[in-house]
Amino acid sequence: MNENLDYAKIIEENTKTHSVLIDFFATWCPPCQTLLPILDSISSNTEWSSYLKVVKINIDQYPVIATKYRIQSLPTLVLIPKHPQKVLEIARQVGGISEKALIEWLDQHKIRA
Repeated sequence: MNENLDYAKIIEENTKTHSVLIDFFATWCPPCQTLLPILDSISSNTEWSSYLKVVKINIDQYPVIATKYRIQSLPTLVLIPKHPQKVLEIARQVGGISEKALIEWLDQHKIRA
């Protein structure tokens, strides 16, 4: 089983019904670990979960996907809007971010619209 293809399929399938926030992280990255509970909070929030799916990708386990998305720094969040036919990145956040700033960033891209 090719797990890199599985993640690509998960992202593609989710964008048909939700916007997708991809979290590229590594276990050895302190800012990534700080971001983890923030993303867990958003993904478990019932309001957000009706609009947004969070997909976490460990770059050490899935380097092919990290290369495909040109990940150069960690953490990197990639935002893909809901679209029934194509996967298209509309925004990228590199580095740590607070929950308040992340919500503002998502709202700026009209994810809840």
